[in-house]
Amino acid sequence: AEEKLKAANRRLNEIIDFLPDATFVVDKDGKVIAWNRAIEEMTGVKKEEIVGKGNHIYTVPFYGEARPNVLDLINGHNPDIAGKYRYVKRKGDVLYGEVFVPKVYGGRGAHVWAIVAPLFDSEGKQAGAIESVRDITEFKEAEAALRQSEENYRLVIENSRDAIFILQNERIQFPNPRTHQLLGYTVAELRETVFANCVHPEDRDMAALQQKEILAGR
Repeated sequence: AEEKLKAANRRLNEIIDFLPDATFVVDKDGKVIAWNRAIEEMTGVKKEEIVGKGNHIYTVPFYGEARPNVLDLINGHNPDIAGKYRYVKRKGDVLYGEVFVPKVYGGRGAHVWAIVAPLFDSEGKQAGAIESVRDITEFKEAEAALRQSEENYRLVIENSRDAIFILQNERIQFPNPRTHQLLGYTVAELRETVFANCVHPEDRDMAALQQKEILAGR
């Protein structure tokens, strides 16, 4: 039975070791009992240097100091800890948090998602917790670039000398300031105005045909 237990533990450690996300496991006393290859690459800390140690030692490679983290929220909410994260969400027994960790990758830092779940023994008692850390820096950088692009686009549209708007269901949507100047309608009036009423009666058939052709991809 002892040999089977050791074999099962070895298999579990091997599974954790080859997980693609940086992952570590602590026991009920907060001591590190598993530290996989991905987290070694992220932090530069080898498992031999950290396994068996407690007192929040697992946060030092991320923040440069020992401090409580999302793993400490597994048994209850703490606003001081949660306030250090961009957000913390709970789904059942699993916690999700987003935060910037400045010390990983040799001090380059990274934006990460932290996912924490409790571990239970055969009697259903909590025996520890497991935390996986996923690098989302590229996603965050792309998100910031998109926001900047949208802001640049908005500035160009709002300062254009041409009337620019979206025509949807025969109504003018998102008109720029020049649209109001040229048509003489307020924002509220434009929402209630059928676009055809903004076109000279002699040109309405032509305008309707142009819209139909555009919507048909021609």
